[in-house]
Amino acid sequence: MAQTLSPVPEEGEPRTLPEYVKVTGSPRFSANELRQIRAVSGKSLEQMMEAGEDVIQATAYISLRKQGFPLSWDEAGDVPVEFAEEPADPS
Repeated sequence: MAQTLSPVPEEGEPRTLPEYVKVTGSPRFSANELRQIRAVSGKSLEQMMEAGEDVIQATAYISLRKQGFPLSWDEAGDVPVEFAEEPADPS
């Protein structure tokens, strides 16, 4: 079952974000997550793909929202993303 995203907090609500977000393998976004990214960023997926920084920001935004961190689009732009390879299948 897909996870629902946490609501964005009211302006000025205190929150602590992690120093970075680690993404293993390729980032995965649902259609509704892409709609939410468009709503908060004002950019389509095609526009985002033209700018690497937008892809990083979208990855941080969705990854952290899935983990339950209520953050804004602007805050997501401040969180570094570490991409890691998926571990090898031991079988």
